[in-house]
This record gives sequence, structure tokens and C-alpha cells, in this order.
Amino acid sequence: MRSINVETLMGHSTGISNSYYRPTDDELLDDYIKVIPLLTITDEHRLQEQVNELSEKAKDNDYAVRANCKKNKNRLAY
Repeated sequence: MRSINVETLMGHSTGISNSYYRPTDDELLDDYIKVIPLLTITDEHRLQEQVNELSEKAKDNDYAVRANCKKNKNRLAY
């Protein structure tokens, strides 16, 4: 997150930068959303990411197992 955006969100003066840099609310929000996992005390977000990652791995493993089963089935047919 840009340090100037941190200062802006905290309501601090950024000195002469106030005259030259004026982020939109959307820019501030986007920047803030990027760091939410780092600012969050609970493990909920981290655990949800792990669940998503493990789900993807399970899908990949399922695909590989099905491919191997099909290959073995074809081999036994001959």
C-alpha cells in the first residue's frame, strides 16, 4: 500500500503532496483491499485461501486419477 494513501486514510496531512496527489476514493479503496489480509487479526481469510488451494489440488488429483484409470482400463481391454 502506498504510504501516502496510508497517511490520507488516517487523515494526516501529507504536506505539499496534498497539492499534487489527490487519489480518488476508488484508488484508496483498491489499495486498502489489497492489504486487508495483512491487517486482519483472525485466521479466517488465510484459512479460506488454504481451503481454496486444497480444493484446486483435489480437482487436479481427481483428474489425474481418472486419467490413469481410463488408461489402465484401455490397457486391460487389449
